[in-house]
Amino acid sequence: MLYLVIAALVVAADQLTKALARGGLEGLGEITTIPGVLHLSLSRNYGASLGMLGGQRWLLAVLSAAAAVLIVYLIVRKKMSSRLEYLGLAFVLGGAVGNLIDRVAAGYVTDMIIFPWIGKIPLMPDFICNVADIFITFGAVIFVAAYLVCELRREHAAKTGGVSRESRETGDAEEGS
Repeated sequence: MLYLVIAALVVAADQLTKALARGGLEGLGEITTIPGVLHLSLSRNYGASLGMLGGQRWLLAVLSAAAAVLIVYLIVRKKMSSRLEYLGLAFVLGGAVGNLIDRVAAGYVTDMIIFPWIGKIPLMPDFICNVADIFITFGAVIFVAAYLVCELRREHAAKTGGVSRESRETGDAEEGS
């Protein structure tokens, strides 16, 4: 249950920041908060990341809902091996639900955060995002990294014929869920 609470807190933070942005940034253009690092500007995104699949509101809503259901299943049925895998999934779940709420209620996702330095990285486009997007990104990175570490430990244990540290921790990972 801990990880579902974390996901709910992500949704709450996302929806609060979007409400604040809609109420305080409308018509102001781009505001520099930390020069070269963080800017704010209200934007409506009718697509997915970087505006892909623009106008596909219901397709994106169905995909988000399906991902959310799958993640809830994985968390509730305790299908992961480590706390970091669960944490990554909780972050992705919270972000997906936060953006899903926008898509269903308004037909678009409210974005407001700009990291201008990212656009200076070769092959990286300028983009605008929100709190949900940030949690989805970090959650995915945490999940993939934790999953790969768990798999490497299992593989090492299988090759050496020993019990992996990960196998011993499986029960520990289930405590917090």
